[in-house]
Amino acid sequence: MKKKLILPMLVLSLTFSSIMAGCSSSEDAAATTTQSTDANLSAVEVMTLKPDTIERNLTYAGKIDANKTVSVTPKISGRVSEILVNEGDYVTEGQTLFVIDDSDIQDQIDSLESQLRISDAGVSSAEEGLRQVDGGQAQSARLQLVTAVDNAKKSVDTAQEAVNNANISVETAKSSYDDIQKRYNDYTEMYNAGVISRSEFDSVELSYTQAKNAYDQAQIGLTTAQNQLDQAQITYDQAVEALDIYDNQTTADNTANAQNSVNSAVASRDSVNTSLQQARDTLADTVVTAPCSGVVSSKNIEVTNMVSSGSSPMVITDTSVVTVDVNVSEGLINKIAAGDSVDVVVSSISTEPVTATIKTVTGVADATGTYPVEVEIENTDGTLKPGMFASVSFVESKNDNAFVVERNTVLENETEQYVYVLNDDNTVRKAVVETGIDNGEYIELTSGVSDGDKVVVSGQDYLSDGEAVNVVDSGEEE
Repeated sequence: MKKKLILPMLVLSLTFSSIMAGCSSSEDAAATTTQSTDANLSAVEVMTLKPDTIERNLTYAGKIDANKTVSVTPKISGRVSEILVNEGDYVTEGQTLFVIDDSDIQDQIDSLESQLRISDAGVSSAEEGLRQVDGGQAQSARLQLVTAVDNAKKSVDTAQEAVNNANISVETAKSSYDDIQKRYNDYTEMYNAGVISRSEFDSVELSYTQAKNAYDQAQIGLTTAQNQLDQAQITYDQAVEALDIYDNQTTADNTANAQNSVNSAVASRDSVNTSLQQARDTLADTVVTAPCSGVVSSKNIEVTNMVSSGSSPMVITDTSVVTVDVNVSEGLINKIAAGDSVDVVVSSISTEPVTATIKTVTGVADATGTYPVEVEIENTDGTLKPGMFASVSFVESKNDNAFVVERNTVLENETEQYVYVLNDDNTVRKAVVETGIDNGEYIELTSGVSDGDKVVVSGQDYLSDGEAVNVVDSGEEE
């Protein structure tokens, strides 16, 4: 019985296998047919249009420059006694850069302070004369006035002796200066003619400089001594006048004249005090400070060098902000304005752009027929250096609500531009378009397409209107 059952079961199994094999062969054939059909269609990629941004930039080349370069200008002339910074150092505004020798100015201050003490004594003497006239203490007052005259005369004699000595010093210094000046002129000619060496010339030049300085200082000493003599003479004349007023005029006249003497003495003291304050201000000017923060980009002095007021022994360069000057065309000048943001690339540092700001726009063309524009870049880390080349990109045109495709998506013939748009049945239609902004890589479609259209962006070159296609990339995000 069991054997009889085996045959029907085997037949049934073979029959079922044959049926399944037949079905499988039919499906494979259908799939093969579909694949064969797709293989005969043009393979394309599409993208779905939606509003996007496109811009066209114009790039100009320029050089980076410092935002501010300031010459350090001393207010007074003199010999440099100390230098506190070197070239390349960063300094802050108000920091001391170098110091000018203040010995001559200090001597002048000492002299003026001495004159001020004499003037104070003159004021006190005049005021005492006024008090004595008002108080009626005639004998005592006259004695004090006589004493004041005697003391003032001694001051005049002492000051005159100082002037005489100063004159001798000037004559001696001038004689030495005249001698060395002739020698210096001769050596200058010989050095220029190549007769003597540089070291021989430098030795004579040093002697000439020292002699000139000695002569100048002697003249300053004479001036100081003469000023002291003049002040002593004024004090003496005031004392004599006060005594004369007391001896020869009435009480009323004495009072008025004594008051005038006081006024004159006070005015003389004020004048000396003003000169003293000016000298102290000059003393403060011997300390030369940085006019701004930045880097010492130039240092042209050494200790013992002479500097003059108005010279520029140092230069401070502020590079916390740098600028780039470029010249733009007439087609761009009316499309930009001060305050606009631009991209700047300094290829020696990085290919990535940095954001800068238009600082100034010149509305008048220069000799080249282009328009100067200055761009400002923050440079707090000091990476950007003056002299580096930079490329500045300006937005020439921009649309934030545009249909944008790659430039090669748009085809053209002699009469029109067009793209291919995918229909729902996977055929394509030719859409004649108009274009707008073209930056060389992407282009704006201004008419002929709509939001949501699926535009063929790859494989479009050999399509025809109405042709069925095989879409290998729909451009939709998964």
